[in-house]
Amino acid sequence: GWATITNASSWIDHSAVSEQEVTFSFFNSEPAYFDNASTTDVFTEELRLATQFEGALQFVMGLYYEDRERKLTTPLVWSGASNLVPPALQQLPISLFTDNAMTKQKALFGEVSYAITEKISTTIGARFFDYEKEELKSFTSSGTVIYTDRQFLIEETGQSYKAVVNYTPSDDMLVYAQWAEGFRLGSGGFQSAACDAVLPEPFQVPDVQSDTSENIELGIKTSFAENRMIFNAALFQINWDDLPIRLVDPCTHTLSGGKAQSQGIELEFQSALTENIKLDMSASYIDATLEETPSIGM
Repeated sequence: GWATITNASSWIDHSAVSEQEVTFSFFNSEPAYFDNASTTDVFTEELRLATQFEGALQFVMGLYYEDRERKLTTPLVWSGASNLVPPALQQLPISLFTDNAMTKQKALFGEVSYAITEKISTTIGARFFDYEKEELKSFTSSGTVIYTDRQFLIEETGQSYKAVVNYTPSDDMLVYAQWAEGFRLGSGGFQSAACDAVLPEPFQVPDVQSDTSENIELGIKTSFAENRMIFNAALFQINWDDLPIRLVDPCTHTLSGGKAQSQGIELEFQSALTENIKLDMSASYIDATLEETPSIGM
């Protein structure tokens, strides 16, 4: 046929428990630990159509859906002898933090590939997304309710693009140049009592918008000696925008708007020395810089 239709569905039901010792982090010599428990339910669905034309033009298009729910409970628990609990910590657990997060995401994606010659081909693609993310957080400390079901809600739509050029001078070598955009889901803002207490005017922590990246890569992939030896190399640069930055002055909160850049080189070498011995070597160099941080404006 002229195309293949693929449908992929997945469902994940995951639960985890862990204990994190914090005796010397929060309470000096007082014994305490976080007794973490979390559950995550994820359902994803992807429908994809990929053409199989005889000519130089091919395309892929599809739909994506995600429904994710996560529940986190983090009590801070006294771990010393019960008869040695300090009066200030008689109310157990010492603190309790809960976070219930729900995310729904939909996307439409597609790409078009064209073989310009037998050795040169190009691909352009795009992804359009729409998501809603809601978190309900609660915190209690020493029996005192600090906040209950504080809502962090964000809805966002956007798009990302990519372009690739491939050059294959031989069956054993590929030279490529790629430009691609990416993004990471944001989170909703809230009215901050902590910021209100130290700022002259009420402060609404704004939404942390999706941070985005621009990725540029130039590379080569080669094989020798009937694929017994492989050498790959790549130069890359990543421009990161709307980076979420956690600020602690004059009050603790997270703002988007930071900018960062990283660039470097990656090298990889593999060799099958014998039927039973394989040699793998890799090296990388990265230069990363935080170029800009957001300001509360005060």
